[in-house]
Amino acid sequence: MSVSAVATVTPIGDAAHASKPLTWFDGALVASDSQQAGLTTHALHYGSGVFEGIRAYATADGGAAVFRLPEHLERMRKGCELLGMDFDVAEATAAVLQTLRANRLGDAYIRPLAWYGDGGFGLDVTGRSHHLMVATSATNLHLNGNRTRVSVSKW
Repeated sequence: MSVSAVATVTPIGDAAHASKPLTWFDGALVASDSQQAGLTTHALHYGSGVFEGIRAYATADGGAAVFRLPEHLERMRKGCELLGMDFDVAEATAAVLQTLRANRLGDAYIRPLAWYGDGGFGLDVTGRSHHLMVATSATNLHLNGNRTRVSVSKW
């Protein structure tokens, strides 16, 4: 079975690298190095965040295709629901595509992240802010492109 037979792809159009990386943060594209999380961010202390790792692949027409974007973001929505966090799949989809286009990436790694923000210490998340960001980076070639052997251990 070919990958295209099992993949849901979302084309993004032109994909030549941007000069300075941008990150989508709470509704706007910002310089990737300009944002900071406060030191009392709930997710930093208690792990109250949800993320996905998604791949995009360069296409023959110079654009990119995102692998199974709807499935990734639906799984992320379910994770956010478990934490009591709002998550809009349509907004996240638009954020992923906007970030890829802005960074002009073909082969890329995509990292959407939703989390609870500042508000002091304690497990209760009532009243805490929710955040969503999408960062992208060019896909790195691992192991110098050489193949590797993997296996599953009995233990």
